[in-house]
Amino acid sequence: KITLPKTLFLNLSDGLTQQSRKAQSAVLLEMLNAKYAGSDPMALLMANNKYYAKKVVSKKIRIANDVLLYNPDTIPSDVIYPVVIKPNGEGSSLGITQDSICNNEAELKCRLPLVINKYKSALVEQYIPGYEVTCFLIGNKGNYLMSEVIVSEYNGITYFDHFVFGIKEKSEHTRKEHLAYDFLTQKQIKDVCLTAQLAFELLDMHDFARVDFRLSKNGQLTFIEINGNPVISQTSEIGLICNERKISFGSVISKIIDTAEKRLFSH
Repeated sequence: KITLPKTLFLNLSDGLTQQSRKAQSAVLLEMLNAKYAGSDPMALLMANNKYYAKKVVSKKIRIANDVLLYNPDTIPSDVIYPVVIKPNGEGSSLGITQDSICNNEAELKCRLPLVINKYKSALVEQYIPGYEVTCFLIGNKGNYLMSEVIVSEYNGITYFDHFVFGIKEKSEHTRKEHLAYDFLTQKQIKDVCLTAQLAFELLDMHDFARVDFRLSKNGQLTFIEINGNPVISQTSEIGLICNERKISFGSVISKIIDTAEKRLFSH
């Protein structure tokens, strides 16, 4: 009897250019009946739809008031300003600039058609002042191998009253990122980790993800979004974690493989 080796694909692909791109590689791998690390197509697509992902996690996690609009002439009267207007189905801050913050209805009416015309829909979300925090997760329910919290900085500022990180700040690398232990209390860091894990589980995600929040001065945590296809590279958040924690990039990849292997092959 010949025993074939186990095969596991490390799915780090962000797809092509279509709106469904986040799930394309996972769909192909499932069609091939192949085992792979990362979330399944349904979870990836749900996570990439900011509005519906927020509705799922809102059962147990605080979210900002929001509305999903397909028509620029249908702004509800009860919108609480300021708001951030963003594409509903894009990641990496695509379509977001400082002009995405709208302080009143007049500004929203001016900017809303631009987003809807380009991206088909727009998420209009109440602006939440606070620290911009990210939690990078590796693991699955009951066994997380990494829960690392990162705080973002811009021009020496880490607490933002009227600022969003847009595509420009990220592409030009003017955003700085730091591990949270120099900025947040241990309790705050623990709260972020546990809430990120809860969001991950509520959306039925697997193996690794990045979860974004705003953290207010009074410790209130607001879920912003989750990304099941975060960039895994030496220049992304993982590179920062490796440098600060003095661990190798390869060891992080091994953690992803180990957690996926345990999920898929331990039964």
